[in-house]
Amino acid sequence: MACVNWVMVAAYILAILFISFVAGRSQKNREDCFLGGRRVSPWLVASSLLADQVSAISLASAPAFIAVRSGGGLNWLQYELAVPLAMLFIMVFLVPVFRSASGISIYGFLEKRFGRPVRLTLSLIFMANRSMGGADDTVPGAQP
Repeated sequence: MACVNWVMVAAYILAILFISFVAGRSQKNREDCFLGGRRVSPWLVASSLLADQVSAISLASAPAFIAVRSGGGLNWLQYELAVPLAMLFIMVFLVPVFRSASGISIYGFLEKRFGRPVRLTLSLIFMANRSMGGADDTVPGAQP
């Protein structure tokens, strides 16, 4: 890499460290860090979830996947059209429930509601699912 590239990487890292330091000064506990001290409005939380789901890669790769890849087409389009409906359901019905619950994560909520074995089991299932997911599942044009 050229010198200018290293300068940009260093500047980026320093900017991230500075922003983290400034933001971290007002945080007193984990709830402040992960939940904004529960001072964030429900619609802002819902909008954040929506933005997290609809990323640039989704907007760029989904149309190509539907049009080009075998197994795409209308079957995959149905899935892509269902995502906004699922997000709307989550924003309207689930965000208020989880917002009023104590705890920081879904796993903390599950532990409080159903006990530690359920939390550990679902955590293990999630980690196994993520580790076994195929790398080419959503890459347009990838060979099966």
